[in-house]
Amino acid sequence: DRAGFKLTLFSCTGVMFAGWPKLQEAAAHGHEVASHTVTHANFSGLSEAQQIAELKNSRDAIDANVTAQKCVTLAYPYCAVGDASLVARYYIAARICSGQVVPPTPPDLMRISSFVCGSQGSVKTLEDFTNTVGRAERANGWCVYLLHGVDGDGGYSPLPSTTLQASLDYLGAHQDRYWVQTFGNVV
Repeated sequence: DRAGFKLTLFSCTGVMFAGWPKLQEAAAHGHEVASHTVTHANFSGLSEAQQIAELKNSRDAIDANVTAQKCVTLAYPYCAVGDASLVARYYIAARICSGQVVPPTPPDLMRISSFVCGSQGSVKTLEDFTNTVGRAERANGWCVYLLHGVDGDGGYSPLPSTTLQASLDYLGAHQDRYWVQTFGNVV
């Protein structure tokens, strides 16, 4: 918020870490609240009926509790894509984590790549951030960053808050070159 950027909060509705009031507040500030399914299940082992339940119930819970917007995008748990045709019934786009710059016109909106940030990802430092966003700029493409945790908050692959702040400062200083927006708005 201090940097003036909006982000997407991919949220598990059955395992609420932040709770509805915090997600409602984030949406009121222009951030996107999107689906990360109900239970964070790995889609590669789910039946069609189980996938539908995860997709539909998550979207419906978000829409019922975050009324300032509609839930239109998904992040696959464990980056495991299930049946993309099922996902397309409920969402306009979905995020994976293959660490690639996305072309200006993505070939598959149900498989938009992202870069994992933090200790377990390819983006760990300010230099990593500036290199990936620079590659996206040269390709006139998209650069989606995936953050699960900051500092020692218990999230997967935590990123130091100092690195996150430095990256936001860099993007803020170069707003004439980069468009930073929520996942759904970019789609």
